[in-house]
Amino acid sequence: MFVKYPRDLTRLDYKPGEKAEYVWGEGILLARMLVNSGPPGSTHECSQISLVLNEQFELDIGDETMRLTKGDAFYVPAGLRHIIVKVISTPMEIVDIRPVSGSRVPQ
Repeated sequence: MFVKYPRDLTRLDYKPGEKAEYVWGEGILLARMLVNSGPPGSTHECSQISLVLNEQFELDIGDETMRLTKGDAFYVPAGLRHIIVKVISTPMEIVDIRPVSGSRVPQ
């Protein structure tokens, strides 16, 4: 299966200050996140791995905090809370990859 950007991605306003573009297949999701503010933190039932495409921010994963910039990646284990604690520049652009189940757009 091939995906053509932006035509084949599902777009939605995910949270205040956060927009997402999704494509997914059987059991896996790829999301391009555009973040303009420090959104509320979140916890997922699955692990995720993310790549920072541009800008800078500080992220808490559990009890660890790190400043992330273009080219950095991070991993969040299932069930561990993560939150952007300091926005340094915007709009932040992040690509997330994580497992999913079902056939509807993940929330």
